Amino acid sequence: MVYSRAEGPRVLLLDASGLRAARAGQHSAEELADVTQRAEQALSRGPFSVAFKRVPPPGGDVQDYVSLSIYWWPDPTTPGGLPYIRRDGVRNSEADDTSRYDASSLSHMVSDVEALTLAFYLTRDRRYGAHAAGLIRTWFLDPETRMDPSFRFAQIIPGHHEVRGTGIIESRRFTRIVDSVALLRECSCWTDGDDEGLHAWFAAFENWLRTSQNGQLEDRTANNHATWYDVQLADFALLAGNSAAAHRVLSAVGSRRIHEQIAPDGSMPRELGRPNSLHYSYFNLQALCKLATLAKHVDIDLWSRSRDEEGSLRAALDYLTPYMLSPREWPHNQIADVDAFDEAGACLKRAAEAYPDSNYGDTLRILSAGRSVGERFRLRLGFWPD
Repeated sequence: MVYSRAEGPRVLLLDASGLRAARAGQHSAEELADVTQRAEQALSRGPFSVAFKRVPPPGGDVQDYVSLSIYWWPDPTTPGGLPYIRRDGVRNSEADDTSRYDASSLSHMVSDVEALTLAFYLTRDRRYGAHAAGLIRTWFLDPETRMDPSFRFAQIIPGHHEVRGTGIIESRRFTRIVDSVALLRECSCWTDGDDEGLHAWFAAFENWLRTSQNGQLEDRTANNHATWYDVQLADFALLAGNSAAAHRVLSAVGSRRIHEQIAPDGSMPRELGRPNSLHYSYFNLQALCKLATLAKHVDIDLWSRSRDEEGSLRAALDYLTPYMLSPREWPHNQIADVDAFDEAGACLKRAAEAYPDSNYGDTLRILSAGRSVGERFRLRLGFWPD
């Protein structure tokens, strides 16, 4: 891929104009200090790899990604706790065991790469770029440590052996790697060979998403899992320069996801039955807003779907916005606290730009009051929550 400083960075989900302005000096000393502090901390961590766990996944290949389905727990009434039983909304901390599972390592790798590449982009300090490049190579490229490009053992449930698609939602974090590499491309530490290798890895992973039984199961789900599946297909296709494949996915979002998941009143019925229904409503809204952001790259406008149609992004935003400021008035189950700035701030930023006649910007300003300098700066640059 030929990269031009004048037109870059070629990000897909971040705010390219905000990033360019920040690199041109439109930031405060405090904002830049937050960025470099995060990067300095990341310099002392890693590398991360699926190959570093001590217990191989069910298939026996340590380079397969494996994670535990977080709402499943040992059955106290059975020997060895098997098979695990579901406690929806109650997270099992066993999932964080890095000697057996890869989800925590993946999350830390992505966060550190993101912090390092932003610091490199703004400061041109090669230390940040070189460490980020090393983290990416270890996870995706080096033959001894690379992750095999599939998620067939993501969110396994001990004692259950059926093929599952739900774990694919964890690979949504890879979209952040795609944009991080766009910030890294001017560094001599990131070569054309690295770029080609990463493109090949994502092409293989996107093919697995489309063709595997796991991926096809996820495509047929009816809630946020299907939405996040589409985010990945579109994002990885755009990375590969396959705009036709991205267009196929994004042109169907209106009918397959928005129409099917957002009721005329703006609620998302398939998220409302969860114990943490406000969180999952925000989570699905975030995926839909990411799809609308990606759709602009192939000249599709998902924001303009009319509120008079059955389901629209604006209807969903209008339904949820009052509860961003008054979460205790949420009329459905929500057993954990919800941070509306963290979970919906990125959506409000895009929505305020898409609908200049709305009050979404006002809501975001209220939510932003009292947040840290770094949080507000990252939001301005278009960063999304984990």
